[in-house]
Amino acid sequence: MLLLLRRKKEYRIPVLSAGIVLIAGVNLFLSVRDLDGLVPLRRSTNQLFYQPQYLSEGIYPDALLPHMVSGKRILTKDDIREYTFDLSDPDSPWEDHLQEVYHGVNARNLLQSMGATVVADPSLDDCVIGPDPEADFESLGMSNDMYRFSFALNDFPGEYANSFHYYCYYTAFGLPMQVWIPKGDAQAFAPDSSEDLVAIWERIPEGFGEQLYLMSRSYYEKEVAR
Repeated sequence: MLLLLRRKKEYRIPVLSAGIVLIAGVNLFLSVRDLDGLVPLRRSTNQLFYQPQYLSEGIYPDALLPHMVSGKRILTKDDIREYTFDLSDPDSPWEDHLQEVYHGVNARNLLQSMGATVVADPSLDDCVIGPDPEADFESLGMSNDMYRFSFALNDFPGEYANSFHYYCYYTAFGLPMQVWIPKGDAQAFAPDSSEDLVAIWERIPEGFGEQLYLMSRSYYEKEVAR
């Protein structure tokens, strides 16, 4: 085009028009060819919120968990505590106690964000599932990162509630919270089930983070509380 514009100045308009048509044609051809690889913006289920392969890979059960807990009454441990530190003291050890500060908060916020009514029950505080949940529970997958960053919902007044420390605890040094449900207890999570659920959060053996075990109240009383 540059050569033609220099040598055939009298044909500048036809040359420019032909060039524009050629570029538009090539662009149209490439766009049509790559349509299958584009992410449609009209449906959230085809974007980052959920991808079909997540089910087989066992990650982000965000497409299932809200339907399982929304509108349900869920009994949880009553071991979430509020801590007060002297943040004006540079030697205050609050950063060494993030495990205690954040314990249970993420799991509670996760369930509440999905429409569940969370009721703290002190009788559950001493419940321990154990290091081998695979024997009785089935993994639903890792909890959604979008819900993991639910620190904006907390009412912590201190610096330990800011996004930096929440990120360090749950992402940089911690692990995503894995959700477990009992084998053979699926009926309790059906939308038409009125039975109360029980949620047990439990620290992972090493590092930061927690596991979340969801079950029906009858299963808890029969299999876990015994």
